[in-house]
Amino acid sequence: SGYRSNLHQRILTAGLLLIPTAYVAGFAPGWLFLPALVLTIELCLYEYFRMVEQAGLGAFSVLGYLGGLVLPVAQILEMKGFGFGLVPVLAGYMALFPLLAFWGRGDVKRYLPAVTATLFGVVYIGLGLSWLARLRFDDPEGGGMLVLFLFSVVWVGDVAAYFVGRGLGRTRLAPALSPKKTVEGAVGGLTGSLAVGVLFAVLIWKSQPLAGILILTAVVALAGQIGDLAESALKRSAGVKDSSALLPGHGGLLDRLDSLLTAAPVLWLAGVVERLAGW
Repeated sequence: SGYRSNLHQRILTAGLLLIPTAYVAGFAPGWLFLPALVLTIELCLYEYFRMVEQAGLGAFSVLGYLGGLVLPVAQILEMKGFGFGLVPVLAGYMALFPLLAFWGRGDVKRYLPAVTATLFGVVYIGLGLSWLARLRFDDPEGGGMLVLFLFSVVWVGDVAAYFVGRGLGRTRLAPALSPKKTVEGAVGGLTGSLAVGVLFAVLIWKSQPLAGILILTAVVALAGQIGDLAESALKRSAGVKDSSALLPGHGGLLDRLDSLLTAAPVLWLAGVVERLAGW
């Protein structure tokens, strides 16, 4: 059947990518992690701009790719103490973008939708994924494990939501955004994510209180589910099923990373709150 064929493709693709992804995310040196992150952002932007075109909006894709390149680099510069970083780079980009975009748009009536779509893509994808650089390098010793925690919480939750939703799903979660997602699947996904939190608490972060890790896990998992719904809304708006066919059984790269776009900054923000509160 189509379902079994798709399931086999999902499993095969996930199996082939699991070890390389885990290595790059958690153990690879910076000279490999940063280019891999930039490439990932650019590929996700490419899929996003294709959806924008499908929706008939148009975009300044070259300027969008430039934004996707400079944001993770700006994160690194800020951490390395160069005296400038994310905020100045983002402010400069936002200041120059309207002028550069105006030069590149002949039909002024299409200027507003093209500027809006492009800037949204840069912030949504470029800025969202750039927080992976902060998570990875803010703590040279524990950053890799933190990124692995993030990936595990999001993807185990996604797998659990998929199977629970297929088997037990009855109540539609947000039919206007994603008709197949169910409340039961969302609860199953959260449960799977919490199981990851328990494993990290028992095996990795033994000195940390279990309750704190579970709260963090739940917050990150819920942020990831919101990110998943947000990308579903984009696809529905553009009239496409998947962002691309890059990953057999999974759709596009953006389809696989949509949860990280919201979960990564939320995880970093949780660390900031923890430090400020002195927990």
